[in-house]
Amino acid sequence: MKLTQFASRFRRMMEKCDPSELLQIPALSRFPRGACGDTSDLLAMYLVDNGFSNVSYVCGMDGSQSHAWLEFDGWLVDITADQFVGVDESVIVTKDRSFHDRFKRQISVHGNPERHNKQVFERLSSAYLLVLSKESECS
Repeated sequence: MKLTQFASRFRRMMEKCDPSELLQIPALSRFPRGACGDTSDLLAMYLVDNGFSNVSYVCGMDGSQSHAWLEFDGWLVDITADQFVGVDESVIVTKDRSFHDRFKRQISVHGNPERHNKQVFERLSSAYLLVLSKESECS
């Protein structure tokens, strides 16, 4: 499935980035731990650039712990779930909501990172270009 291929490639691209290169967005320097929101924004940019539309950014809470992922046509796309105890998959593309439904008060917004203020969007765009620079190493 194309969606899984793109998500897996993007995860590999993120892993190729030197954490010191991602300091404009501090959470990304600890990828995947604590980087789910920013990573989901970057992955949304990548998916849209590769022909996917109607990508949604979803976040929710499990007690005091938050998590974010993407949804597209009923598919959940999560490349940071392995930061949680008991999750071994580094890339999840599924219609099974059992893991994600534990995060309550879910909010879904359009996956376009331009929803952020200009400063945040510029930092995300800069990080995105850095991640894209790793694509040739991950094809």
